[in-house]
Amino acid sequence: VQWKASGTAPTVFPLMQCGSGAGDMLTLGCIATGFTPASLTFKWKDTAERALNDFVQYPVVQTGGKYIGVSQLRVKRAEWDNKKTFKCAVEHSAGSKEVIMQKPVERPPISFYVMTPSKEEMQDNQTASFACLARDFSPKHHEITWLKNNKPIAKGVKNFCQDEKKGEDNTMYSATSFLSVGETEWTDGSEYTCQFSHKSGNQTKTVKYSSGEMEKRPSVFLLAPTEITSSDMVTLTCYVKDFYPKTVLVAWLVNDELVTVNSTKYQYNTTSAIETGRTFYSVYGQLTMGMGDWIVAGEVYSCVVYHETIPKSTKMLVRTLDRTSNKPNLVNLSLNVPQSCKCLVLTDCPCSNTMETDRDSMRKTAFTFIILFLITLLYGVGATAIKVLPCWECGVLTRWDTAFVRFDFS
Repeated sequence: VQWKASGTAPTVFPLMQCGSGAGDMLTLGCIATGFTPASLTFKWKDTAERALNDFVQYPVVQTGGKYIGVSQLRVKRAEWDNKKTFKCAVEHSAGSKEVIMQKPVERPPISFYVMTPSKEEMQDNQTASFACLARDFSPKHHEITWLKNNKPIAKGVKNFCQDEKKGEDNTMYSATSFLSVGETEWTDGSEYTCQFSHKSGNQTKTVKYSSGEMEKRPSVFLLAPTEITSSDMVTLTCYVKDFYPKTVLVAWLVNDELVTVNSTKYQYNTTSAIETGRTFYSVYGQLTMGMGDWIVAGEVYSCVVYHETIPKSTKMLVRTLDRTSNKPNLVNLSLNVPQSCKCLVLTDCPCSNTMETDRDSMRKTAFTFIILFLITLLYGVGATAIKVLPCWECGVLTRWDTAFVRFDFS
């Protein structure tokens, strides 16, 4: 009896060039592993199933009694950047395989914050409320858990503010979890930890009570880009200087509209907190845009900064700048919510007109977008949380529904 060795089909993996590289062309690869016999053929096709010929197939290599084959294809960078798909097909006597390649969606890092209780809440209500926010993650499934002194806690936890932002290629999600404890449970030196678990990675942040002796309010400077530049991109810099505690939030507005991660015209980022000296921190926020957008007259750019040392827990510092003046202005915004305001899902709530500004020239929509951003991050003083929802569906950015949602943390 004669035995004939059976063949083994290949396993196929796509290979994509790391980094942006240079030039008008880039290289895609396809590797086939673990096959026998050695005879194997690579073929490349585009989205319309047209054969592509600008590729090379290298001789197979034997390792451990099986074979490995590699092929490389040259494609136009413009087609790759426009999300065109390419197919690598491998033909083998034991079975054919194929893989499809497309430029992956570049997802920004998840923003993760933990906000500590305000002095006003502890003085007025003898409670201490925390907010844990995760922004800009996808897919939607996640889990937020709280720990006290490294032990899980569930009492006093409420999840809120699930939000989504639909982009051209994907949908980004945000979520907030609230924890409320007695004032003495916070001031006794206990450590509270928020853990965010997600497919793209886990985040953890621990906070501990500080008596406030070292608290320092940040100074905010908005720096215009250099007018004389050979680059086709320009960058605005928001310098937030010398603050304590460490947590700070930085956001950007363009013509009173909040800049989001799905923006096609603007990109923004904020550095990690940099220790300045022994006790204080500083961060840099940057907003980048094309030169063509920067030179448009009348565009107004604003840097919004929140820090717990700014008077009242929902108060911010805002610096604005336009290209023609290059002179930033300082704006203080506050949202005062009376304890008598207990409206539930109401429009034109009598308590909704409590916004104050130090500059009458700031348009009403600026307040709305800032509050929209802030309220998705923060909890209200005491047992009231406020969320401002835009009328996205009708496309009218000056029409808003204000929803006041009361929580009972008992």
